[in-house]
Amino acid sequence: MMNSELNNNQQQIKIVLIGDSSVGKTALFHVIEKNEFSKASSPTISGSCSIIHFLLDRNTEVPFILWDTAGQEKYFSIIKNYFRKSVGVIIVYDIENRSSYEKIPYWLNAVKTEANPGCVGILVGNKTDKSATREVSREEAEKYAAENDILYIETSALTNENVKEAFEKVTEKIC
Repeated sequence: MMNSELNNNQQQIKIVLIGDSSVGKTALFHVIEKNEFSKASSPTISGSCSIIHFLLDRNTEVPFILWDTAGQEKYFSIIKNYFRKSVGVIIVYDIENRSSYEKIPYWLNAVKTEANPGCVGILVGNKTDKSATREVSREEAEKYAAENDILYIETSALTNENVKEAFEKVTEKIC
């Protein structure tokens, strides 16, 4: 993956990271954008974006715009604007925070209401490096994802476990 400008001939694929505050959206964003984990992170206000070129296979480079959004409800009226024209959404929850998992229907409903029809979704259980304090089982989340016709993966931004794979899964399904 590399961060660079899009050529005018390339289609812009818009993917949005959403979920409650403190689930690790910005950490995942930094790992994909800069291939590094950043411990210093303040809450995202509104959103930030980066153009990423993702090498899908040896011959296919897929450029996309990745948006990192705020998780606080007070910013929702702004955040929902980022859903427009998005073809992919990454819904992130913290595996050691049940309340972040219980908000997934809220986020999924917002996507269904605001994003493009046919928007590809993936549910990401983040912070697997803290699995000893897990509050949401993998089986429970996998079942929820299957029932709602979205992909599922677990990641750790800290250890870089499955971060690239999460983006690969959603990008492959979009393409």
